[in-house]
Formats: sequence, C-alpha cells, structure tokens
Amino acid sequence: MDSAVNAALLKPEQVNALVVQPFVDAATATQIGNVVRVDAPEFRIPVLTDDVDGAWTAEGADIPLSNMATEEVVVIPRKVAALARVTNELVMDSEVDSLNAVGASMVRDLARKVDAALFTEVTGAPAGLAQAHTSGTLSVITGTELINTDLFEQAVSVAATEGATTTAFVTSPATALRLAELKAGDGSNVPLLGADATMAARKQVAGVPLHVNRYVPQDVIYAIPQELLYIVLRQGTTVALSRDVYFGSDSVGVRAIMRVGFGIPHPKAVVRIELPAEVAA
Repeated sequence: MDSAVNAALLKPEQVNALVVQPFVDAATATQIGNVVRVDAPEFRIPVLTDDVDGAWTAEGADIPLSNMATEEVVVIPRKVAALARVTNELVMDSEVDSLNAVGASMVRDLARKVDAALFTEVTGAPAGLAQAHTSGTLSVITGTELINTDLFEQAVSVAATEGATTTAFVTSPATALRLAELKAGDGSNVPLLGADATMAARKQVAGVPLHVNRYVPQDVIYAIPQELLYIVLRQGTTVALSRDVYFGSDSVGVRAIMRVGFGIPHPKAVVRIELPAEVAA
C-alpha cells in the first residue's frame, strides 16, 4: 500500500480492472445498455430523423438527391462519488485487505447509484428512463391482465416497428415474482418463464432475458433495445486515499469518483409495460 499522505489507491492502469469492469459487471444499466467509454466531457449521438430516399433509376439517368434529416443527442456524464473512513487499526490489523474490501463496497454502491438514476428520478443525476417516460417520449403499453406473455410480445413488436430489437426486459423483484408464478396454462405446473441458457439464475420471457432491479417501479417492465440505450462512462475514474482529513481520529479517507451519463437516441423503441396492480388473494 502506498504510504503517501495523499495518493491514488489504484494506479490508472489498475482502475479499469479493479473498479470500472467490476462496476460494469455489477450494474444492471451496463448489462442492458450499450456501454461507451469517452475522454471528452460530452458525447454526441447522431440521430437520423428521416432516412435517405432512394429510387429506381434508369441506366445513365441522374440519381435523385435526397438529404438526410439529422439531430443530436448530447450526453454529459455526471459525477457520482463515494467517500468512506477506515480506521488505521482496521487497515493494519485486518486479516484481509480492508482497503480493497472498502473499494469493492464502493463499486457496488456506485452501481446501485447509477441504476437508481436510470430507473428513477434522482436529483443531480443524469436523466434516464424515468424522465423519458415523464416527458412522454417512450412507448407505453398498458396491460389489463397478466396471464401470458402477450404484453411482452407486443413490446417486442413495437420495438421492431421502430426498427429496433428488444434485447432485455427489466423489472422489479416483486413484479419478477408475479411473472415467475405464471404457469403455461390452466392446471399446468410448467412455468411460463423460460430459463436463460447464458445465466442459470436469470429467466427469459418471449425469448428475451429478464433482468431484475429493485429501482424499477413496481408493476412496470421496461423493454430495452441495447443499441439504443447508451451508458456513457467518462475516462478518469479514480480511487484515492487521504491521511489528512481524518488525522485526528487516526483514520484514512478512501474516495471513489466516476462520471456516467445516459443517452436514448430513439426513445419510441424503448417500451414501458404497465401492469395492473396485483389483487390480493
């Protein structure tokens, strides 16, 4: 361990392996979205609002000119940070590397903070799916009953109509339980949800992986095309320690900083399924 008064706990080349990649593996946002790493303070996503208009053309004739209509979605990664105090007794006397344990805890917390920002409205965080829904830009399917996978098939169809492919469904633990209890038919004990061959603990519905995250509102399911949900990570993630700030308590401060933003260039291809509330038996 570096004994400097103020020093990076991890070297720049270690940050990706020990912080960024574990964060990517832990956060639901990075599992269902398209992760992009950038050096600049903002990331611009070009959006075609009108395709090129081709035409059948006779040999030797001029090809009609068509102009693409384009816009941009600008993503500005925001800072999410964590600070922890660790006593020197714990650092020196622990049988495990306590600073690494603190770092791992910070990574898990940063993942939770990013997921919360994506699925709910969090002050100071980048705008995510909740704000897109509030603004009315997402496609919405309102279900009247939940007895089969029809709502999911409808969501897949909506995305396909918009030229996208649904690659993930994500919902809350309570809603996931409702889905898990559905059977293939009356009198059947066969679960309606299928197993995901890529991950034993995860289910599939309508052939699409079902992710579970506690920050998704209850009775809501998002259908996500990975290519159209950008998770922008700005380079410069750091984990550092200081022996100054907690000098009087014989402790060290450990700080992690990461900058993350979200981009949804074609929100109509993202579908929010709203289920009827579960009726108590």
